[in-house]
Amino acid sequence: MSDKANGITLSKEKGVQNQYHIDILLANICVEAKNKEAYNTHEEELGDAQERLTALMIKLAELGAENKKDECRNLPVFSGNLHEWISIKDLFEAVVHHNSQLTGAQKLQYCKGLLQGEAAALVKSIPVSSVNYIEAWTILNARYENKLELIDSTLKQLFSQPAVQHESVSMLRRLEDTVLEYTQLLKVVGQRVKHWDSVLEFLVIEKLDSDSKHQWLSLKKDKLPTFSQLTEFLKHCRRALA
Repeated sequence: MSDKANGITLSKEKGVQNQYHIDILLANICVEAKNKEAYNTHEEELGDAQERLTALMIKLAELGAENKKDECRNLPVFSGNLHEWISIKDLFEAVVHHNSQLTGAQKLQYCKGLLQGEAAALVKSIPVSSVNYIEAWTILNARYENKLELIDSTLKQLFSQPAVQHESVSMLRRLEDTVLEYTQLLKVVGQRVKHWDSVLEFLVIEKLDSDSKHQWLSLKKDKLPTFSQLTEFLKHCRRALA
């Protein structure tokens, strides 16, 4: 084939390619035009929907803020009881201390609002302002975040429980609940209570009435029971008396 013929063939192929690209371009223009026409047709409806969505989001944000305020206002009161500090602190930090929507002044106001007695006296003279919040919170933590004092106080409470004078459902339940409460508190501050089976058994048995104590010693015999087995025994005694 001559060069001239080749040139004509290439020219035709190039013309076909150019026409193809033109057709694609025209098709895209038509699609864009149709989309624009559809958008213009529904533009007002879309605008209304956007306004309703924005209003809903604002309302949800307001409800969330109001719920946060309710949580802050409903925090339990703290009067200086060491055994209550850990749970009070965790709640306060979750609801107030780490709440980025509150200013330091608001946090201090909520903090003072939940304090009574000795605890309230610690920060009474501190004016409510954003710069004073951290100082007040640090003072409270320094006073009540005292693990040694908490452990001493808890052990005193644990060993000074009143003895069960006679078989009684309510007295047995109070003994069990108190021991469980204070042992759990000791776990929270890092004490290895799970190794205290013999100590806790001795403590509880010394507080039991004579009949319950006799039943337990008969069951125990020469074995070394766990504290869990002892609490199950106390439950059994309560059910038998109910």
